[in-house]
Amino acid sequence: MSIDPVALLRADPEVSDAVKDSLRLCGDANFPFEIRYSHVTDAVWQDAVVNVFTCESVGIWGRPAPPVSFMVAGFVYQIDESGAHKVFGVQDPGRYVVGSTGGLSVMVDLCKDPGIPEFCQSSTAYKWTGEGFESVPFP
Repeated sequence: MSIDPVALLRADPEVSDAVKDSLRLCGDANFPFEIRYSHVTDAVWQDAVVNVFTCESVGIWGRPAPPVSFMVAGFVYQIDESGAHKVFGVQDPGRYVVGSTGGLSVMVDLCKDPGIPEFCQSSTAYKWTGEGFESVPFP
């Protein structure tokens, strides 16, 4: 099952107005988001990992996604027969959600210059507990 992330985010009352304002057609006639399906929870169907970025980054960086510094927000929606239900979200600029089997990582931009290499990023890992995500301490 696939979802329409623009409609889903616009209808979600917990998604900020700033994020919703970012969901507009960009110069290339695309909305500034990426969606990836992955098993990040214990759901039967794959979960949807949605990241929203700025229109300014679309023409510069293209797809699948621009550098973390252009990110607006990231969300995880668990999908089942009744629809999509948000189980995780970050709405702080400069964060990018990456899903992997049984968990996810949130990349954080430490440098505000998009020309700086990736060593200016940090990440926090999260694991699915059965009811939500909790951060995983680094060893």
